[in-house]
Amino acid sequence: MLDLTGKEILSEFGKGIGMPGSGCVAALAALSGTQLLISVCKLTTSKERYSLVYAEIQDIRKQLEAVCVPALEDVFQADEAAVKNMLRNRILRDKETDLVKKQEYKQLALDGLETATETMMNLCDVCLDIIPMALQVYKVGLRSAQGDTAVAISTLLSAASSGLYTSLINIKLAKGAAWTIAKRSDLEKYFGRLHEYQYIHSGRLATMYNNI
Repeated sequence: MLDLTGKEILSEFGKGIGMPGSGCVAALAALSGTQLLISVCKLTTSKERYSLVYAEIQDIRKQLEAVCVPALEDVFQADEAAVKNMLRNRILRDKETDLVKKQEYKQLALDGLETATETMMNLCDVCLDIIPMALQVYKVGLRSAQGDTAVAISTLLSAASSGLYTSLINIKLAKGAAWTIAKRSDLEKYFGRLHEYQYIHSGRLATMYNNI
């Protein structure tokens, strides 16, 4: 799907067939925000007056390009595969008349929730690793591109929040399955970090608004 044009991807999202789903939308948003951040890094290091922060900005850009973008692309593809598998098993479950086989398909669909949850937790994790870099770029990077950096941060916060939301919904649907227990400590950490970054970003927005 990542090889499609923007219009083609949006068309896929709007088909009303449940696939691609919310995870792909969130991952695509995170990719867009990250690429925008990379652009700001490139612009910053093209301006001589920012030479004192060249090394720092270049390190951030390398991390984004070499680690974060590939990780987000993996999340996009993994969510597409996970949702497709779950939908397939749900369709087979609903069509099956044999009660034993029906239960097997039901269990396969529920088992798919674990994979889907791990994918969305990965999305949240990657976004929360990118956001501190974005906050630093906003602070020391190209001042005339702060609007772009702010949009990147907002988009990444939204994607992280989406990953957390979806993970929690999946855990609720799993109804106490054993795998959900191991996820809780990580989700608590994600929630704490997300809240911290939202506070910082909202605080900057409020400061700007109050200084108009």
